[in-house]
Amino acid sequence: GRSVAPLLMSQIEFADVIVLSKCDLVTEEKAVAVERAVRALNAEARVIRAKHGDVALSEVLRTGLFDMRKTSRAAGWLKTMLMESSGEKAAHVSETEEYGISSFVYKARTPFHPVRL
Repeated sequence: GRSVAPLLMSQIEFADVIVLSKCDLVTEEKAVAVERAVRALNAEARVIRAKHGDVALSEVLRTGLFDMRKTSRAAGWLKTMLMESSGEKAAHVSETEEYGISSFVYKARTPFHPVRL
């Protein structure tokens, strides 16, 4: 698969809310640098700094921030639409295939031991 950097950039560019996690583990200077980089890719997103994973659910769920009109004007959508309007087929490759991302589900009758895990 390809480097996941383009995928991560795309995710940031389209996000309405971005949570910067583990801010408690870096200096304020590093947190500011990461936030600046994120805002350079998406100046309109709500950026939340999380410490110890503490984020209010109301900050990330049912925010009402998604705007289909704005999203449909984004470069990736435009490129696909232009290709299709010119008669070209826009080949879609899933992220799992393109970037080699996979997942699995572990099932067991007993839960993991909380301390050993």
